[in-house]
Amino acid sequence: MPVHLRDTHYAGSKRLGHGEGYKYAHDFPDHFVPQDYLGVAKRYYEPSDQGIEKKIKERVEIWRKKIAEAKEQAAPNAGQRSQE
Repeated sequence: MPVHLRDTHYAGSKRLGHGEGYKYAHDFPDHFVPQDYLGVAKRYYEPSDQGIEKKIKERVEIWRKKIAEAKEQAAPNAGQRSQE
């Protein structure tokens, strides 16, 4: 489980870094933050092009694009940090 999602309701959790970097989606536009919630690259749902799922698919594709863009932007920064 990603560290930013680990429990922060006990003494010592801050020392362990739990909750650090968590972004509350409802504080952002469209209530979306491109943040890793699973800790693995896995897809559990693929909406179809039928009925209401067509609209859901459009929204999911927008989210996935935003996540991919955020990863691309973070990748060069991660490399710079490791060289310091």
